[in-house]
Amino acid sequence: MTKTKRLLMLGVVAIAAVLSMAFRLTPAYRYEFTNCSSSGSASQAIAAGSYLFRVRDEPVWLCWAATCTGSDGEWFNTGFAMILDFNAETTLSCRSAGSTGDAIITKGMHQ
Repeated sequence: MTKTKRLLMLGVVAIAAVLSMAFRLTPAYRYEFTNCSSSGSASQAIAAGSYLFRVRDEPVWLCWAATCTGSDGEWFNTGFAMILDFNAETTLSCRSAGSTGDAIITKGMHQ
């Protein structure tokens, strides 16, 4: 492995360590959309706050609405993760092409 690759990997590990210290998860507030239906899954009301959003199994479309059909929603690929901030309670739903995509949203706290 070249020195440049080692430095790059070290940088990625350092960034991950800093991010993990900056955001603490609260598993008691975990919302899961398992097997998002191709025709849209049931919605969930997500309380205000900051959340870690993750996609597993298959890409999903996340909709900021009670229903998620047709061409609705924002597409996220398998393995995608990001922080979502909601200022007020928000209704979310999801869909996936093969009805097997999972979207997991866990409340966290910035430190």
